[in-house]
Amino acid sequence: MDDLYHNYTMINVIHSMQYVTGVLQSTAFFLLGVLLERPTRVYSRKELLDGVWGHDSYVQERTVDVHIGRLRKELDGNDGQSLIRTLGGGGY
Repeated sequence: MDDLYHNYTMINVIHSMQYVTGVLQSTAFFLLGVLLERPTRVYSRKELLDGVWGHDSYVQERTVDVHIGRLRKELDGNDGQSLIRTLGGGGY
């Protein structure tokens, strides 16, 4: 994720020096922000839920998978490499 930048104030995402504009829903944008805070850290679904939706939310953990899938669709290149990796046990 070295070439991925996230700007909260302008709601921009830059990947490989090109803007990713108008494609990320706000939830996916904030999810990406949580992941980029510490890109080498493994986050559980619960940690991502808490970071994006808050501790008092009634969102199911599988919702994270849906938004991760959307992020991958928008950010991943044609080389087959995913910027967001899934680790067996439910972490990203």
